[in-house]
Amino acid sequence: MHGRIGRKSSRQSPGLKVALGNTILRARDGRKIPIDDSAAPIKDEKENVTGAVLVFNDIIERKQAEWAVRNSEERFRSIFDQAFNLMWLLQPDGTQNISKFWWRTCSAPTARVA
Repeated sequence: MHGRIGRKSSRQSPGLKVALGNTILRARDGRKIPIDDSAAPIKDEKENVTGAVLVFNDIIERKQAEWAVRNSEERFRSIFDQAFNLMWLLQPDGTQNISKFWWRTCSAPTARVA
């Protein structure tokens, strides 16, 4: 029996490769390892499914980078929002942000002196 592994042919229906989603594998030592995984069928000459190819990719470095970016953004937002000094941020798309403390100070109603 001759199967096809990982080759597309004109007879292969589109979309047969299936991404199974983010999965967590548990190592023997208890560590949790995030992976991306996908599956594709192996077909014989008559297009009968005779097996499957499973592909696993370790994505721990990508997940650690995502965590680091998220943590950095949270720290920046916390510092930005609690700053007593004027902090003004202009984004490339034209969006402007001003620190919450400064915004509350500037937008508070002023008292009139009689």
